[in-house]
Amino acid sequence: MNAKDYELTVPRPKSVSAPRLYSNTPTPDQVLKYSKDLENYESNKENYKIEYKKFTDHQEEMFAKFKHDLLDYLELSHHSKAELLFEMAWERGHAYGYQDVINEAEVLAELVL
Repeated sequence: MNAKDYELTVPRPKSVSAPRLYSNTPTPDQVLKYSKDLENYESNKENYKIEYKKFTDHQEEMFAKFKHDLLDYLELSHHSKAELLFEMAWERGHAYGYQDVINEAEVLAELVL
């Protein structure tokens, strides 16, 4: 099983920041610029929400596929302890990537097979 098969292909969108008016007594030009920046921000914020939803949907899809494929690889899909084994492997290895989760799961699988 190759952990690289589960890498995300949808990039995480860059967050947008609200514009700021840096003066307590802005000039009319500064107010106009701020107003335009605010309109752009609102539009960019909506686009960000759409792109972020695509990203999180893809992330969830890849995680579910990884979990399913890992349990199939270990021949534990229908084992009563499959969920517990995956949770333990995830807790022990996910900070270091999917490959460490696979390694942990392989070690733990020996206990239930």
